[in-house]
Amino acid sequence: MSRTLIKSVCKTAVAGLLLSSAVYAADSTGLMGIGASYYHFKSNDNIGLEHDYSVPSLDFRIGAKNSDWRFLLGYSLIKDDTVVGSTAENILVTGELDYIFYTVPMQNQTLFQPFIGGTVGYHGYKYGNTIDENGVAYGAQVGAIFDFEDFSIDTTAKYMDSSNDSANEFYGVSVGFNYKLKND
Repeated sequence: MSRTLIKSVCKTAVAGLLLSSAVYAADSTGLMGIGASYYHFKSNDNIGLEHDYSVPSLDFRIGAKNSDWRFLLGYSLIKDDTVVGSTAENILVTGELDYIFYTVPMQNQTLFQPFIGGTVGYHGYKYGNTIDENGVAYGAQVGAIFDFEDFSIDTTAKYMDSSNDSANEFYGVSVGFNYKLKND
């Protein structure tokens, strides 16, 4: 798993950095942030029994944003020890491209910006010592950004699927805090 993970992380990072550089160069601001997500997963164990479980995660992300687009490269490690029989572990390394379709000015120069977007990346799934799969994750999200002068806060609802056989179809909500890196 580690070799595949390293390759996937490297490919996603290179693609993300290229896209982020393009967005960053287009009169935008760099972002570095953290988030908290709550995902619901559907998975199968080694004998074909389906498990549903919900679990929180801490997300790390970096990216860029301008008035029309936002790109985030994110990493999430999602571990659940409460699954019957073993521990389920999901690793997500994703690139998220969001289109900001409207901007509403609010008090004190805060902007409310609803968005819609797509996600693609790496999904690693491990269930105890019996299942160890790696695949592609893809999905869509909708949410809103509250944009302040030095930082932004976002809320997102996300649905994703995976090419893995044992763990696919997961959805959830997240809240993120992004510090703005000044583009001087």
